[in-house]
Amino acid sequence: MKSKLPTQSNIHKDARIGKFSIIEHDVIVEDDVEIGNYCQVKSGSVIKKGSIIKNNVSIGCNNIIHSNCQIDSFCSIMDNNIFYSNTKIGSHTLVENNVTVKSSNNIGVHCILRDNVLVGESCKLTAYCELRNNVILGENTSFGSRCTISANAVIGSNVTIKYGFVLTDTPNLLNGEHKEVEGIQDGTFIGANVTLMPGFKIGKNCIIGACSQVRSNIPDNEIWYGSPARFHKKM
Repeated sequence: MKSKLPTQSNIHKDARIGKFSIIEHDVIVEDDVEIGNYCQVKSGSVIKKGSIIKNNVSIGCNNIIHSNCQIDSFCSIMDNNIFYSNTKIGSHTLVENNVTVKSSNNIGVHCILRDNVLVGESCKLTAYCELRNNVILGENTSFGSRCTISANAVIGSNVTIKYGFVLTDTPNLLNGEHKEVEGIQDGTFIGANVTLMPGFKIGKNCIIGACSQVRSNIPDNEIWYGSPARFHKKM
């Protein structure tokens, strides 16, 4: 059984399409693209020069995958997403709808990017991280494994977060289903297994010690640790 390909004008002659892959009729595949076996690429999507799509990947409608990206096996990419150049998506990762991942990112295995997420340039997510709806990440920010960022949070640039971090949300019972969420500002370092409680924010260039539970707003340039986290000293 051969792959189901669109009209030849939409697939460059130097692109390589694996067996049993289904490419719908109005998909554009540029030169030096590799698409593995058992993949599906739906209508309106564009895969640009030099990108590699491994086996068993599902790509929905109207996605733009810029040059030299790599999407590893068993990923599911839904609709209306943009991956800028030199981005890698690890295996078994789910990307929902209207997600923008800027250039030179490394999204690890088994990660989840929910609707309307924005990831700035040169970020790194290790395995099993989840960014929920409308999360915004700045540039050069990195996460250890098993981090969860609740919907509508904003994480700044040059932030380092070790494994097991959770930014929580909880409905404010006085405001129906409204959830209190803040975030983390630029240049802050978060140790392993830290929890940021609903409605609190961490300022710029802070250090939060491992296993802390943050229940207060933390000003810029301070070191806090403990459960609950308490002020230790100025930077």
